[in-house]
Amino acid sequence: MRYPTGSVVEQLSSKTIEKALGKLKKPTQKMAEKTVRDLLPSSSNDASALVPFTGYYSINKAAGAFFSIDTSEVYINYPLTQRITLRLSYPVITINVSLDGKTSTSYPFGGSASFDGRTLIIPGVLQVSLARVYQGGQLVTLSGTISGNAVSGSTYFNPVELPVFVGTYKEIVTKQPKLTVANSSLMFDFGGGLQNIPVFTYNPAMYVVQFENAGVTYTLMLGTAGKQGLACFITNGTGNDFAVTIPSAP
Repeated sequence: MRYPTGSVVEQLSSKTIEKALGKLKKPTQKMAEKTVRDLLPSSSNDASALVPFTGYYSINKAAGAFFSIDTSEVYINYPLTQRITLRLSYPVITINVSLDGKTSTSYPFGGSASFDGRTLIIPGVLQVSLARVYQGGQLVTLSGTISGNAVSGSTYFNPVELPVFVGTYKEIVTKQPKLTVANSSLMFDFGGGLQNIPVFTYNPAMYVVQFENAGVTYTLMLGTAGKQGLACFITNGTGNDFAVTIPSAP
């Protein structure tokens, strides 16, 4: 099985951030924040308002036609000095559209794109209204125009924010902590104990965390495991692991 690789993760690797911050003399929180934001892909100021509408919307143009809002939430927890740690979170959103169910086009939610809490506009491309109204399992309805075509649709998806998965995840066999998820930070054991992950992304529609360490991309799939509480499937392309918050008694 192939897992999605995040260009944001690759662009914002620890090495990239370390190199940029290393050029700062006597770094302050404000200086460091600006340095990192300059590395980030451009985004609309309305991105945070659009995050709760993340999901896949079936639309009425053809079998398989869809409109989707894909979000990667970037988290940065990077130590600048012994006393200062740069802490940032930043949503990167892409709008994806398929009117024929066979081909699709992606549009970054940046520049002049806007969302006022109801109407999403990408000038020259689309203008759609999003309304959160529960009906028969549908959570949000969509209506408007895309590339001059009138469309309507809905989604059954509801994004889940990272704080839902807060906890310490232990390996099934050893019962030793493998992962700790906090509201906006992450610690992971690569073999020498839990350590801070300075840069990672979280996809609130797939419940997937990704980060890079020593040239290897780690993918963490978060979920639940019945009486074992929260669960995390971990893969790095060569090996897999599984951890839960309440390992079974021997």
